[in-house]
Amino acid sequence: PNFFIILRARSMALEPLVLQMFNGTCAKDELRIQRYHELARQLRLNQKYPEVSGAMFFSAKSFLKNLQGLNDSLKTNFYKYKAICPENLSTRASAAIQPQNIRILKDHKETIIIWDKVDKEEGEKIAFYVVYVFKGKKVGDMNNPANILTLATDNYVDLKKMQINFNGYYTFVVTSVNRYRKESIPTYGISRRL
Repeated sequence: PNFFIILRARSMALEPLVLQMFNGTCAKDELRIQRYHELARQLRLNQKYPEVSGAMFFSAKSFLKNLQGLNDSLKTNFYKYKAICPENLSTRASAAIQPQNIRILKDHKETIIIWDKVDKEEGEKIAFYVVYVFKGKKVGDMNNPANILTLATDNYVDLKKMQINFNGYYTFVVTSVNRYRKESIPTYGISRRL
């Protein structure tokens, strides 16, 4: 049988919901996580099975208290990079509109990457923009979350405020993600020496 683990929070303690698949039916078994190392063990178990795409947390209460440095540990060991929520494959929405006129404005004090705002309505409305950065003059692997510089709701990013010491040539790609979680198809990147 296959096991799928989904983490959810109830009151102050995290509980995983373990779904065991038996010929298309699910048996539910709820287990209480009382210590961080159990949460880490569950996340490592998730990583072992390609059928498990991640973990979901339905409440932030446990994370707000940051007991035993839980948040720092999760950032260091499991969630090092920003990521985009997977798109809903059951939605027949089209991809978001690609931002145009991407440029870098630089003076002695500021370095800003800016693009034309995408104006759409309803589900096609832009939820956020994704700014990818690659060392060098070529676009790299956009499926690697390590290449996501930031997620932005405005149509610009102040590169001086990023925690990267830009030195040399970098290539930037900006995409948009609509409310259906459909990412635009990038048409070009821009390279600049910073």
